[in-house]
Amino acid sequence: MNNMHVGLIIAAIGLATVAIIYVPEFQKKQQLERDRSGTCILYRTTVQLAQLYLDNGNEEKTKETLGKARDFLEKGSCTNIL
Repeated sequence: MNNMHVGLIIAAIGLATVAIIYVPEFQKKQQLERDRSGTCILYRTTVQLAQLYLDNGNEEKTKETLGKARDFLEKGSCTNIL
């Protein structure tokens, strides 16, 4: 193995190390930004509304509202709170 191959291997290891350290933090920040979006705020509010319907024994409205919450969850790529 010549010096060029060794250099490429070292560079690849360095790049992989940086990616392992940086990518999770980047993804966490991106998720926080999505969770602050209007769609994700609507998702959390709709889940709370569904809980109120459930507490009052209205199963039909609970299911309907949870369906809407699921739509917001998917549309906004929100953190699931259920």
